[in-house]
Amino acid sequence: MRILERTCAVCGRKLKIEIDENGKILRGGHYFGKIDIPDEGAEVIHKGKTRIGDLELEVVDYTRKKEVEYWECDECYSSIGES
Repeated sequence: MRILERTCAVCGRKLKIEIDENGKILRGGHYFGKIDIPDEGAEVIHKGKTRIGDLELEVVDYTRKKEVEYWECDECYSSIGES
């Protein structure tokens, strides 16, 4: 078994994730994959607008991005849809 130390992307809580020999998460967090976020000093590139239901949203990109892992703690994962 291995222990990974990561941070919850929602609340910032420090996570200790237990992983078995086959790479399966046993406990400690929920992994959603890798995402791109703006790198420090990146400039915003405005691409246009889009609609999702009644919302009109700005579509943007960035001049520089970095790839990070997206993890959530058990509490944040469990609270989805409770608002």
